[in-house]
Amino acid sequence: MEDTLLYMTEASVKRFVAAICEFVPISTTIINSNEVVNEYYSAEEIAAMGAPKVKMPLFDVDLTVGDDRKPKYSSSPKEVVSSILTIFDNGIKSLSEITQVEQKLLPHLFKTNAKMYLKATHRPDFRPEEPNPDDLKELPNENTWVFDEFNKIRDAIANIIEPMEKYLTTYAKYQKEYEIDPDKIMAQWADPEDWPEVEVLKADIIFHKAEEKRL
Repeated sequence: MEDTLLYMTEASVKRFVAAICEFVPISTTIINSNEVVNEYYSAEEIAAMGAPKVKMPLFDVDLTVGDDRKPKYSSSPKEVVSSILTIFDNGIKSLSEITQVEQKLLPHLFKTNAKMYLKATHRPDFRPEEPNPDDLKELPNENTWVFDEFNKIRDAIANIIEPMEKYLTTYAKYQKEYEIDPDKIMAQWADPEDWPEVEVLKADIIFHKAEEKRL
């Protein structure tokens, strides 16, 4: 039972890591605010497929304006990375909470009522050392692969942070517009006795239409 669990765990975790990594582009080119090019396949892979496959986003993150009147993401890139790594760790941790079936089916064979759990893999904090090749009795650490898979997914998704931060800088040229306070502007016309002349309003409308085209 334990061997089957460990085998299924390794296969499942590696599929999870591979699936997440498929959503991470191999390169990202930010041209401007409206044009970003993500490359997911090499030239050889595209030639083998005939045409690149369309990628669906793994996460939808909104671009908003914060209280400081600067553009920001609804969820920070670091939070996205952290959430994926948390899913990885929670999945590994849950495996250690599987109780032994024998204890439930044949309780009279066990001297204690304390729950007994199946042997499960875990993620070590540091990569275990490789076995001594000269010592044939020394076996590889059975949790090394977990450490390697965690590093693989962490390094892959960490690559999304820099392009997302760089993309925010493309909106710096609009900072003057972000600082516009509509309520403050309208407040100056709150007094009916102080309403602007028609020519002033007309000039203002023409100005904002020109700004709309510019932006």
